Formats: sequence, structure tokens, C-alpha cells
Amino acid sequence: MTREESIEWTARIQEYIGSEAPVLPTVGDLMTVREFISRTFFAFEDQGSGEFLDMLMAEAKCLRADDFEVDPYIRAMKDLPDRTVSGRFTLAKVSYEAGELFAYDAPKTSELPEEKAGDQLMVPRLGYFPRSVSFPAVYEDEIPWMSICPSEMNTLKEPIRHAKEWFSRPGRLLVLGLGLGYFPFLLAEEENVREIVIVEYSGEIIRMFEEHLLPHFPHRDKIRLIRADAFEYLRSAQAEDFDYVFADTWESQFDGAKDYLRIRRQEKRLNQDPEKQVGFSYWIEPQIRAYLENELGLLEDE
Repeated sequence: MTREESIEWTARIQEYIGSEAPVLPTVGDLMTVREFISRTFFAFEDQGSGEFLDMLMAEAKCLRADDFEVDPYIRAMKDLPDRTVSGRFTLAKVSYEAGELFAYDAPKTSELPEEKAGDQLMVPRLGYFPRSVSFPAVYEDEIPWMSICPSEMNTLKEPIRHAKEWFSRPGRLLVLGLGLGYFPFLLAEEENVREIVIVEYSGEIIRMFEEHLLPHFPHRDKIRLIRADAFEYLRSAQAEDFDYVFADTWESQFDGAKDYLRIRRQEKRLNQDPEKQVGFSYWIEPQIRAYLENELGLLEDE
């Protein structure tokens, strides 16, 4: 199987699992993950799928429900109503059932020497819980818009870690894109984060957040919401305005590539003075950079 084929299969598997929500016939048996994938996608295919399946199995996990439920954000939102309608958007509590397959993180790329990078395979990271768990999600009309599920948490771990380490002294945080507020929720817990300015374009999302989610933030007094275009707001900012910037205004590496490059140029502008450096991080930055480098041949000249 080639790298391109593995990327195609990863997309097909994730799309199928996201739309069909399949449940493993034997909860607790990781081998059923391989059997399910093999039967569903490779039963009539001869594409050298063995290495792909071996790598997929190495990443497959039965996740601990208790670990998920002790997350501070999940605990804070546990008493949300099952369903709340706010304009075009609906805030709901949704569930993964016991044994339901889902992607728990961004796809994994095989680790090979740089000279063999073109041979790297990509696989989805699939997992399931041994029992049902619930979490907040938002739908735009009937279309899933965002949820605070394991994949969202895991793809935010590195930006959250980086931001927390940056605030060794008191400062202000700028967040571009509101979502359901998971990133600002966790950063607001940091004593040195004195204010968090969140820029969001959608007035409906801001209204829903202010009415139904923000009241559950223990440190909501640190949060300030601004309705504006995130890029235009950042372009008018000066280095002394903020100590750290986190950007999350895209749905995937594909639609995020253009905005990522635009914001990176602002990062360079704000960090021209070595005496005043502004920290930056980006949601799914490794995936965006891989897409820009491998698929578009960009980044060298940014």
C-alpha cells in the first residue's frame, strides 16, 4: 500500500465511522477492531493492507471512561440540559455507546527516516469506551458542528501544554475562534492567565456560549468575548496587547492551511522585537504543516 492509498483509506474509514457509528460486536476485545476494519474495507481488496492493519492495530485503544469523565470541562458541563436550541444552533449532550468506534486523535503517520518520508503510511487512531459516556456537542441545524470528545481533547493537548508553560508570569491570552470554549476553560484555571479575550465571528455562537456554557466556567470573570473577524482583529493587535495567541478557526488541515499561513505572518510581525515575544500555537498544526509541505510543497518560503 502506498502513502497516498493509506491517506485515502484513512479518510474513508474515518468518514464511515463518523457517519455510521458502528459498535463492536465484542466490547473489550481489541482484535475485533482489526476484524471489523478488515471485513468492512478490505474483504474484496488486495492492496497490501497487512502493514496498514498492523499499524492501525498498534494505535487502536480501549479508552478508560473514568479518565474521560474526570476532565475538568466534562465535569463542569455534566448538568447541561439534554438539548437546548439557540437560533440555528443546538447544544446537546451526546454519547458514545459501549463499544462504539470513533477516532480518538488525529491520524498517525509511520515513523521513518527523512529520506523515506514518501513511504510513510497514515492510519486512523480508533478507539472505544467499555461503557457509555456523554459529552457536549453543537449542531448547526442538523449538521454536527463541534463536540468536546476525545479527538478534540487530544488534538488540543500540545497547544494547552505550550500555553500553560508560556505563562510563567501574569499575562493576557488571545483566542481566535470560540468553539465550545475548551481551550479557554483550561487556561482560565492558570493563576498567571489574568484575562482571556476570545474573538468569534458568529453572533449566534457567542450568544449560545454566554447563555448556556459560560455560566459553568469557574473563572468566567477572566473571559471577554468580542464579535469580529479573527484575522482582522489579530492584524490590528500590537505585541504589547497580548502575551499568547491560540488560533482555531478551521475544521481541518485542508481548509485551515490558508488561514494558518496568514496568521503565521502576523506571528512574525508581532515578534520582531526580541525583548517582547508573543507565544503562538495552532490547532492541528502538525497536520496543517504536513499538508502544506507534502501536498502543496509550501512552507519553505511562507
